[in-house]
Amino acid sequence: LPGTGRAKGAGRELKQMTKIVTAYVRHRSTLAELFYLVDGSARFSNFDLQGIKWLVDSGVNLSVILTKMDMAPSRGLDRADELLDLLYEMPESPWRLKKDVALPLVFKCSAKER
Repeated sequence: LPGTGRAKGAGRELKQMTKIVTAYVRHRSTLAELFYLVDGSARFSNFDLQGIKWLVDSGVNLSVILTKMDMAPSRGLDRADELLDLLYEMPESPWRLKKDVALPLVFKCSAKER
């Protein structure tokens, strides 16, 4: 569902979208893996961090794809490492609390290059 983190609409529409996503994730028995797309050129949002945590807590096999990496500002820290550090350090982190959960794989892709 591209854009759910930046979705705009009436409160009722957003609540309906949340219900659809929740039902899909929790009841789709054939779901093998979910790819969570994050804009790698922007700051990581709390929505994305909480969304990734919620999916992991729900038992979803998850990989994160950082998009637009060719447009990401160079800050000295690898964006994938930065995301993983934020996930590890967030409150109630299942990874920091030593739950039997692996950090998600993180892939990078470009907006321009193939």
